[in-house]
Amino acid sequence: MDVSVLIPWRGGDPQRERVFEYVLMMWEKTGADICVGEDDPGGPFNCSRAQNRAFRLAKHDRLMMIGADTVPDFELVQVVYNRLDTVDWFPLFHETAYYSQESTARILSGAPRAAEPFEYVLPFCTGPVALTRDAYVATGGMDERFSGWGYEDAAFRQTLAGLFGAPPAEPKTARCLWHEVGHRIAVSPNEVLMRDYTPLTEPVSTRAYLDQRGSFL
Repeated sequence: MDVSVLIPWRGGDPQRERVFEYVLMMWEKTGADICVGEDDPGGPFNCSRAQNRAFRLAKHDRLMMIGADTVPDFELVQVVYNRLDTVDWFPLFHETAYYSQESTARILSGAPRAAEPFEYVLPFCTGPVALTRDAYVATGGMDERFSGWGYEDAAFRQTLAGLFGAPPAEPKTARCLWHEVGHRIAVSPNEVLMRDYTPLTEPVSTRAYLDQRGSFL
């Protein structure tokens, strides 16, 4: 399948590593090009830097950006392959469902996922998107000034929408396995930086901002 799956990653947490080993094993069954971008060790995790590194590994022009805790959807790979013939990008999921710690432990031990309920479901899913190589290049990559938890995915999605419009998400659910989440600050530097991206709703202002910001590729 001529689709490259871009996964940002940094090891060091045993539970995240168990989850990622399970997810990676499933991805390898799809036949897609699996590109794991690793962040530098030490300091807050820089998801943008890891994602840009994954992009540099990609062999194909159809790309999927997805987290290391998200269960692969085999049908979605084919959807990406077909739909990117007609659009520059689109969100992969319309909602996010989370397994509990107990359900995740059973799944990692071999229990069927269908038998495990979700702990909770959010009616949105920000980060995972499909896009063409040209669209990724047009964004200048993910903004590596975001460091630690939050907003880098929202900024990237806003950039894509500003450049290419906002196509509807696939009517699918992102299924996320449990792990500890990062520390969240009420008003973080990431949130402040996100305010630069919020007004980017059409191509002229978006391109002007990206020209001023510079590329991370």
